[in-house]
Amino acid sequence: VIGATLSVNTTFASTVATVNGVVVSDAQVDQAVRQSGLPDTSELRAALKNRFIALELFRQEAAKKNLAARPEVKQAGNEARDATAVQIYLREAIKPNPVTKTQVKARYDATVASIGENEYKARLILVADDATAQSLLTQLKAGADFTKLARQFSKAPSATKGGELDWVSFKLPLAEGATQGYPLPIAEAIVELPAGAVSAAPIVAGNQRYIVKVDTVRPTTVPPYEQVAPAIKVALERAELERATAQLVTGLIKNAKIQQ
Repeated sequence: VIGATLSVNTTFASTVATVNGVVVSDAQVDQAVRQSGLPDTSELRAALKNRFIALELFRQEAAKKNLAARPEVKQAGNEARDATAVQIYLREAIKPNPVTKTQVKARYDATVASIGENEYKARLILVADDATAQSLLTQLKAGADFTKLARQFSKAPSATKGGELDWVSFKLPLAEGATQGYPLPIAEAIVELPAGAVSAAPIVAGNQRYIVKVDTVRPTTVPPYEQVAPAIKVALERAELERATAQLVTGLIKNAKIQQ
């Protein structure tokens, strides 16, 4: 579940948190940022710090149960010892609820009910201000390649794929909260644009500015339940595991002394 290790015997100059007296250092967060390959942002640092805190809580619980004394843990190397103990602790402590056939069928039915007659393959570019958005639109109107501009300027996760999004279908008419996780203005643009077209003006959603291009429109094909049920079950099991893990962390935090 968590594949990192946390050293607990080293003193660091800069501390971002302590967990029951054990230091989580800025140096550890720095290294994790570098290893992630993601842009160095305050949001990423906060997420990594929270991961280190959770990992240390797990390590301490594993130590309380003396899991390091088990044969399979003793066989591990020094760096892997704590990680192995943590993995055993998590296997024994996390109790996700089983996913039932009824839940799988309900998710399938809800998904089918949320899609429309057509599905869309689109791309988007996300920028933070009007000036950049207008500049990119000017370049696109002059014949610039959308994919190259997305890779260069977009702040969205899809930037590495030239702004490419997964196939998506929307139940019409569109309504807030029923747009497959997209902001309503983005969904509206995807539905309204013909294949090959680019939004004529920056699309405003929150504090962000978007440029959308629709590559392809095709009739929606709904796969039979039997074909997709295994994948739905796996997705539901993953979500349930995440829920159970979060519940465990919340309980451990309540009983721990954490300073940040």
